[in-house]
Order: sequence, then structure tokens, then C-alpha cells
Amino acid sequence: MIKQTKSVIIVCWLIFKRYLYRFKLCRTKPTFVDHNFIHVIRVTELLWTNRGRLRVLGGDRVLQDCATIYAGNHHLVNDPFVMGVPVFRCSGNRIVLRFMMRIDFFEGTILRRSLLDLESILAMCGTWFINRDNIQLSQLKRFVNWLRTKGSILMYPGRTRTRSGLLMEYREGIPEFGSVSFLLAQAQRLDKELTAASVPVTRTFNPVSVRSTVAFGEAVYLSPTASRSEQREFDYEVLHRMADLVEINVPHLASLVLYLTALHARGDLISISDLKHKIEKILPRLKNRHVAPEVKQHLSKELAATLKFLQKRGMIDQQKNTISLHKEAILASPGIDGNYKKLNPVKYLTNQILHLPDLIMAAEDTILDIATQPSPN
Repeated sequence: MIKQTKSVIIVCWLIFKRYLYRFKLCRTKPTFVDHNFIHVIRVTELLWTNRGRLRVLGGDRVLQDCATIYAGNHHLVNDPFVMGVPVFRCSGNRIVLRFMMRIDFFEGTILRRSLLDLESILAMCGTWFINRDNIQLSQLKRFVNWLRTKGSILMYPGRTRTRSGLLMEYREGIPEFGSVSFLLAQAQRLDKELTAASVPVTRTFNPVSVRSTVAFGEAVYLSPTASRSEQREFDYEVLHRMADLVEINVPHLASLVLYLTALHARGDLISISDLKHKIEKILPRLKNRHVAPEVKQHLSKELAATLKFLQKRGMIDQQKNTISLHKEAILASPGIDGNYKKLNPVKYLTNQILHLPDLIMAAEDTILDIATQPSPN
């Protein structure tokens, strides 16, 4: 606690010093991307990842001394900090990431040109800005040069935060995902001896317990001679691996069962014991997935908290052992640019796991009472 208190003081002082520099009352422009980065990490841990609120999977897959792009899903505003902490810690406090962020993120808000000037504070933490709609080569050059020093970058190929819960969304103005391979290829083209890779990283946020899991996948290495089509295949491979890293939790499973029950018109009522039984019936078919340990260890407790969460948001009514489904609310499709998480948390949670075919098939079979066929030998 003493170290964290000290770090809070140092972070506040450096931010204040940034304002002194801004008004030309200080000659040296302060930064966190040096020995002070540890203080940013400690403050981040204090705010978002302490008290068991962050679980890290595959931390040994964080690469050392290799030009690396950590390709992540973008779920919440604080993703860069929550993902940056395990990279820093799992590297033995060595890797200081550079973050890619669109330059107009704070456009039209008081956070950009106000006294707060959050954009400059993020720049102090290692954020480099790009114009997402009209990227300039000069903006990309600093990322390429950083990779050539065997540096590490965190970027989001989906290019924007998800609103619906889906791993990635293609909204207006975003017809396809960004290219991880482009930066790696350019760095390797300029330095023939450079080894370049991408490590997929996925954050799963549990809104009921307010816990996050950050999972790292196996690194994917780009061939120095990769053609453009091969580079695109590389990008697809990174995305596929990222999608497989989602950690399945109780709110996911409960929401999926409730959603499919409403979708297939299997009745307006379901008992808590039946809901629990259906979840337990799905679990054995998820052998190759990340499943949160509390699903098996504390299913009843987690389920009770999930149902309370969904009832508070108007998705269900619960009376003793009976759950009454608000089918219209559960099946509603809010606008993708709206507050999807608030308006339909059942579908929001379901969308987070909708891309996992084995899970969806297991859930469909369970809801429709289809006997599981034995796998061929």
C-alpha cells in the first residue's frame, strides 16, 4: 500500500508538471514511458485490477526481445491499461507498450482541449495517435521504427469498441478489420534480420462480478517474404486465435440459455434448478475452451448474482425458484450505436460468445432436448 500511495503521488505530480510545461513554466516535458512507467502500472492496478479483479491466462506467452504487436479485442475504454498491466508484469517489468489510438477519440468533448487535456496525458503513457479515416504514413512510421527496436505495440484490429458485445463490429465507416501484418511486414522489410510476431490477447469482462480475464494466445510469426495475400491470411489467423481466447463465465451461460429459451419459444417460465441443470449439461462439451473456474466451483452463487443482475435490468422476474422471462426485452435488438449493454444485457452477454460454434451447438441441443451424438472415432 505504501508503494501504491507513493505511485499515486508521483503520477499526480507528473501530470501537474505537464500543465506547467504546457504553460511554459517547466522546461522539461514529463513522460511516463521511462522508469516512471511502474507508477502508472501501480495506479492502474489500484483502480482496475486489484482485489482479484484481474485474472491472467497464458502470461508465459508474452514475448521478450521480439518485435511484437499485441492484437486485442476492444471491449471497454480502459482496455489499454488493463491489457498493459499483464504485459508489463509478465515480462518481468521490462516491456513498456506503445498504444495505437485514433486521434479524434475526444473530438467534440471537453476532454480534449480543456484544462484536463486527457489526450496529452495518454500521450505521456505511450499512446501514439493515428487518423483512422485517413491514416498518414508519417503516423505509421513511428510504429514501424519502434518495432525495429524490438519494441511492443498494442493495437485493436477491430478499430473500435464493441457496442453490442460482439468480438468485432463493422459499423458505418468501418468495412473491415485493420491489418496487423502491415506494420510487421514494413519493419521486417527495413530490417532483414528482424523477427516479427503478433500475440493475440483477449479481455473478457464479467459485468456481474466486475472481474476481467486477460488471455494471451500463441504468437503468430510473419514470414519476411510474405506476399500481400499471405499477410492477409496472417491477419485472419490472428483474429481467429483472438476469438478463441474468450473466457466463458456464468453470466454468459445463463444469458445464452435464457436467450435460446425465448428464441425457440420454449415457454415463459424456467426454474432456477432447471437453468442450473442446463448449464451443467453444456459444460462437458467445452473441453477446449477457457471456462472460468467459478463456473464449476461456485455455480449456484454466481447464478444467483447473475439473475439478480438481469432482474434489476428488466430482463426477468424471479420469485423463489421460478424465473419469468420478459421475452420482448430479451429478443429486442437495440441500435448498435446505443447503450446495448444497458438496454439488453442478455443479448449483450450472448453476443460475446456467439462466435464459439461448439458452445452454441451444445446450448441449442440442450434447449431443444436433442440427444448428443457420440463423436466418430
